[in-house]
Amino acid sequence: MKRIGLSILTLLTLLVLKINGQVTVYASTPDSLKQAYNKAPQTVAGALNALNLAKWYNHNGMFDSALNYANLGIATAKKLKRDSILGQLYRSVGNINSSRGNYPEALASFQQALKVTDSVKDRIDEAKLYNNIGNIEEKQASYSKAYCHFKKALNLFIKINDTRDVSATYNNIALIFHDQGNNARAIEYNLMSLSILESMKEPYLTANALNNIGNIYRDQKQDSQALTYYNQALAKFQGISNKQGIATSNNNIGMVYMDQEDYDKALQYFNNSLGVLKDLGLKRDIANCYGDIGSTYLKKGDPKQAIENDQKALDLYKAIGDQQGVSQNMNQLALAYFAMDKYIDAQKEGEGALAIANDINSPRLISDINDLLSQVYEKNNQPGKALKSYKIFDALRDSLDNEDNTRKIITAQLAHQFEKEQEAQTLENEKKAAVADEAARRQRAVLYFVISILVLVIGFAGFMVNRFYVIHRQKKIIIEQKEEVVLKNKVIEEKNKDITDSINYARDIQRALMPGEQDLRRVFPESFVLYLPKDIVSGDFYWMSEKDGKTLLLAADCTGHGVPGALMSMIGVSLFNEAVEKKDIIEPGSILSEVRKGIINTFRQKGDSKQHRDGMDAALCSIDQKTLKIDFAGAYNPLWIVNKNGEVKEVTPDKQPVGIQEGQRDTFTTQSFQLEKGDIMYIFSDGYADQFGGPSGKKFKYKQFHDLLLSAYKLAMGEQKALLEKTFNDWKGNLEQVDDVLILGIRV
Repeated sequence: MKRIGLSILTLLTLLVLKINGQVTVYASTPDSLKQAYNKAPQTVAGALNALNLAKWYNHNGMFDSALNYANLGIATAKKLKRDSILGQLYRSVGNINSSRGNYPEALASFQQALKVTDSVKDRIDEAKLYNNIGNIEEKQASYSKAYCHFKKALNLFIKINDTRDVSATYNNIALIFHDQGNNARAIEYNLMSLSILESMKEPYLTANALNNIGNIYRDQKQDSQALTYYNQALAKFQGISNKQGIATSNNNIGMVYMDQEDYDKALQYFNNSLGVLKDLGLKRDIANCYGDIGSTYLKKGDPKQAIENDQKALDLYKAIGDQQGVSQNMNQLALAYFAMDKYIDAQKEGEGALAIANDINSPRLISDINDLLSQVYEKNNQPGKALKSYKIFDALRDSLDNEDNTRKIITAQLAHQFEKEQEAQTLENEKKAAVADEAARRQRAVLYFVISILVLVIGFAGFMVNRFYVIHRQKKIIIEQKEEVVLKNKVIEEKNKDITDSINYARDIQRALMPGEQDLRRVFPESFVLYLPKDIVSGDFYWMSEKDGKTLLLAADCTGHGVPGALMSMIGVSLFNEAVEKKDIIEPGSILSEVRKGIINTFRQKGDSKQHRDGMDAALCSIDQKTLKIDFAGAYNPLWIVNKNGEVKEVTPDKQPVGIQEGQRDTFTTQSFQLEKGDIMYIFSDGYADQFGGPSGKKFKYKQFHDLLLSAYKLAMGEQKALLEKTFNDWKGNLEQVDDVLILGIRV
């Protein structure tokens, strides 16, 4: 759901737009501007009035009118050959397209403006346009390009000693690092910006910078730090009576409380923001705020109130022609109807949202909407459509996932860019030193010429020729070395990309073989899966099958992890499916024995000590949901059962793997138990307990794992999963994950 106009993303980029779109107070009303324009439309004054009308309509979310006046002004400026005004009008068109989310058109307009600005040698506007272009490229995730344009802007602002815009550009560079998850560097640049603004006594821009830093801490889940900066920003905006800033800060504080699930406080701050925005008459920001309120009510479990506020937001987006906002809010309405079990209404809103998302080509929106529609179609008994929507969502999800590897590649590219800049700076310093040395030599040469006339002049000329030859030769060597390094880096990058793409595809295949968490919740509504592969692909896997009124559930840990473990897991899935579906075996011990035979035959294991002992540890349960009887068989991995009184029963497994081992028994033992309603069963691999971390860098161990589950058994299953994942990450800290992690929890 989009947020209020100046929260999160927009606020992070505000200091770019301050160059061309700080909260502007227009001296004239649109009516007076129209009257002035209509009196002399084909004059310089007419072009300037058209520019101001375009800015006014854009600021108030009336994009069609804004574009109309901007294009009228462009025609007049071209006719009068007033390039300085023409550049500003092209830039205004870029801002309008950026406001309505049409980034390709915005980029094209800014580049046109840059050409015109370059022809009139306007360095201030040139620097501002580099910031505009970088801002669009950042939104398109072209981070390297955006960084280059922000650096060009920064260098120009430093040259012309424009400290205000130097501060703005530091904020833009911070945004690049923020987008990549490098929040330490983002805060570093934001603090540099904040330092400049505080020295300039600029309360408005200082407040914006404080909000930016608060946004980063919010992304890092450091809510107390985020609230500190947001409240400081709110105080500064209140001190200068800046209503839009007050609305922004109230909205940001509301976001933090929504993250903390304190929905009443969140609604309090959102309504504070809404009241101010209504006074200002900012339709798009009002629509965003209604959307935030609707999202909060939906999370609070009040879909009726969510629909009421989302409908208000939708009406405003339609009125201002914001197609992205229309699509997002129709999807939000579909979510609310889905929560109310009104699946026909949910389908209608979702399909309408999808049509618009396809028109504006918004991959993330298309992905989110298809995710919801796949569930809606399933509820409406339209399996064909459900499958089609899920496939679209699944394909887009893979392309939109921000994998750690992708971030590392982009970070490496920017690091390389830093190194190149440092090298260029070093060469520049050497050139300056050479120029200074040269000037000194010339002075000495003049003195020598006076004293010794022609002899020393000839000697000096010889020295200069020699130096030129040496420098030329060194420069040629440096260029050749750089070209060789660039070529090798390109080859390495291409190979790394090919390998990563192949492994990502293998991950998709592996995950397709396992049931989704939604499939598990369909059978066991109160359940969770915590699945944390060490690498992109995993040696841990889980499996589920329904046969003869019983549900079979498996958690397995194959030999190794990464690619070898993943290949082993795929063989395991195939063997378990064959044992149950083709051979009609449903007793857990017999299934494990049959799978062991399959593994021994597949890998031709004979018990030779030189052979790899490929296989798996496993915990397999058969659950009759009518009688709550459970049959269990384990290979090294146990079953833990926690009853409603917090008493834990550990069902011990056989001390042998599903594979070959010296001294192994021929069969696996099946143990049977009667569960009670509300009992929780856990099956898992050893990855969680074996993780190193904590203050002493030691293993987490099963005792601590046991105590953690016991402390959380009264929580909802989703909350248990969140607690387990947070505890694991906190324990691991900066250490490397040592193994794949898999935990399945089910409350019967």
